[in-house]
Amino acid sequence: MVFRAFLDSMDDSYDSKWNEFNYNGRAEPFYTYGGFNRSISFSFKVAAFSREEMKPLYRKLNYLVSLD
Repeated sequence: MVFRAFLDSMDDSYDSKWNEFNYNGRAEPFYTYGGFNRSISFSFKVAAFSREEMKPLYRKLNYLVSLD
């Protein structure tokens, strides 16, 4: 889907999960990998330079919102 827009902000964050185990006779904990999460978000402003562009832009944006 193509439309004219200006990117306001973009955020990319990630987080890993680690499980902690304590064994008898050991002072330090051991860790095992438990998974990974990533989140990407961005915001933008759509630009319409004429009145005739508004209806197709609204149609495209409504379709974009319905994809969630």
